[in-house]
Amino acid sequence: MANFEPAYIFLAIIIIVIIIWVIGFVFFTKITAKPPDFTPPTNNQCVKSTNELFNLTGALCCCTQGNQTSLRPATIQGLPLVLSTSSTFYLDACAGFCEDGMYNSSSETCKSGSNSKFQDCINLSKPQNCQGLALPVAVDGIQFYYINSATMDQCTSTGDCAPKANDCPNGS
Repeated sequence: MANFEPAYIFLAIIIIVIIIWVIGFVFFTKITAKPPDFTPPTNNQCVKSTNELFNLTGALCCCTQGNQTSLRPATIQGLPLVLSTSSTFYLDACAGFCEDGMYNSSSETCKSGSNSKFQDCINLSKPQNCQGLALPVAVDGIQFYYINSATMDQCTSTGDCAPKANDCPNGS
């Protein structure tokens, strides 16, 4: 039988205890470790808080040839606009403020005439830190509205919106 020195026996016991402790620690942390907090993928749509938007509650609807449309006329920050529940590319929506509707998409300026209302429209509707065609500019309840066109030429007249009413002047 081999004769072991007490120091070697003590050292072997310490090593075995350390190994058992490491295995226990790894096993315990694997069992008790929480999964990482779930972060849902970011929905980077262009939305705004409703208190930042023009309130369309009670606003009239556009009529064309005596028929009601879902479009809404509104003047927001001094700009006469026609709004829609579906978004339109912000430069195309604002193009009506340019002479002949022509603009330079890279410089975001009108090709001729004044840029001031065109720039105001862009500032109101250009997506910022989001992916989309445009920012909403107005809300009615929980429904967002986007600029459909600059100027109110699309609305030949207006009437109360359905279902409250479906009134449009005939032949207008």
